[in-house]
Amino acid sequence: TFDMSDKGAMILGAHGNINFPDSQNASTDVNTLDDYEEGSWTVALSLETGTATVNSSYNTGVYTKIGRMVHAQCYIYVSAVSSNDGWFNVSLPFTCDNNSAGQVSGYSAMNCSLYGSGSASNSISAFVGFTSPNEAKFSMYGWQNTNEEEIADELNTSSRILVSGTYMATA
Repeated sequence: TFDMSDKGAMILGAHGNINFPDSQNASTDVNTLDDYEEGSWTVALSLETGTATVNSSYNTGVYTKIGRMVHAQCYIYVSAVSSNDGWFNVSLPFTCDNNSAGQVSGYSAMNCSLYGSGSASNSISAFVGFTSPNEAKFSMYGWQNTNEEEIADELNTSSRILVSGTYMATA
């Protein structure tokens, strides 16, 4: 049961839960919360040049989606790389919006860390990931002073990537 009679306070029934349907019942009213979901996705890693394989024991990310806002996090363990160069992309559970309020042309920043034997070169001082508008991925770059650095060549068979961030999905 649902009762709002106590001075405007929301009072839930005996179980204290709000249950959303398994499939979103989308509303055109921007003030209606019409979706909540917790889940996981299989993380894929792609390189600008070359290939990388993710250890299947460490390729699952988790997310919470409230309306169109998605918070995602994952831990990736690289098990093989070949001819790696440029930047790399990490898949996300939902397609990123193209132009949301608070974003610059559909881009959102993701917190990233890259570590492991031989990775995260001393020449790179910071790592950052940006979502890709209209795609379910983000690209990871390195920064040294004010210069963008390609970091796929920093990956090796013991590299680990930690990702955490929030972005707007298309739906």
